[in-house]
Amino acid sequence: MNQTILISGASGLVATQLVIELLGRGARKIYLLSRYPERISCRYASTKDVRCLSYSEFFKGTVTEEIGVCVHTAFARSETPLELDESVALTRKLGEYVHSHCRVKFIYLSSQSVYGNNYVMNADEKVSPNPENNYARAKYLSEKVLHEIYANEPDRLYVLRLASICERPRFIQAFVNNCISGLPICVTNPERYVSFIDIRDVAAYICDVIDTNMAGGVYNLAGNEGMSILDMALLVKKIGISNYNLSPVEINVTNIGKISSACMSSKKLNEAVGFRTSYTLESMINSLFQLNLFPGKGKYPEAFNFIYNL
Repeated sequence: MNQTILISGASGLVATQLVIELLGRGARKIYLLSRYPERISCRYASTKDVRCLSYSEFFKGTVTEEIGVCVHTAFARSETPLELDESVALTRKLGEYVHSHCRVKFIYLSSQSVYGNNYVMNADEKVSPNPENNYARAKYLSEKVLHEIYANEPDRLYVLRLASICERPRFIQAFVNNCISGLPICVTNPERYVSFIDIRDVAAYICDVIDTNMAGGVYNLAGNEGMSILDMALLVKKIGISNYNLSPVEINVTNIGKISSACMSSKKLNEAVGFRTSYTLESMINSLFQLNLFPGKGKYPEAFNFIYNL
């Protein structure tokens, strides 16, 4: 990779793993944008290829060299309208600035939540968005803002609707914690089908989008597996017993939901970049066991060490 890359939301999980992947692929120059660049600059003190900037520094024109790709990952993980409004405003400002100052590929990390809480199994990009909460509506609004900015150059804009990443904030982490602690795993919507994707696959996908001469547009970025929440709980229990010699735990089921699906298809993106996910759901669950049992030295995504201060 011999082009200069700009990444927003640099303190977040996606950006952190993306930098690790980019450096591993020989990226020449990476600029990271963060509200608090001093908090993350120590991560990259050993390399001259990464520079951390505040947003105000960047918008003042600090970066004078030609940027090849902008990857916009910054967004509030919140339901608070004020924080979400600020995220949409940042998307607009960054989109307009990059569009005006740099003839680059603009990659925006959106979310599968724009489809709503229930859609067909393995939904593709033809499914109409139906955002049902503040976060999803703000994500979809940001998509529309960027489509307006790039209306005359649509092939420069890449919207990646990201599936749920397997990490600590997700319910599957609670299953792992309970399994380790010997507590019952509580399942409240057993027949809901969901899918996860490993952060390392996310970073690899984005790098392939950067490297591939593909058409702009909207693409789903998802894992290959869909599974019911009850089956996920059973899989966590099985892995705890077979891989970590943990005692069996009970699985308590309270069926307060209905049969539904939150699984996307990545067929369009897979065909565009020729990529398939490397990490199965079982390997992701193993990563969470490793993270909780062996923090700082387990076998899990390297970005977890930075994000969780291990």
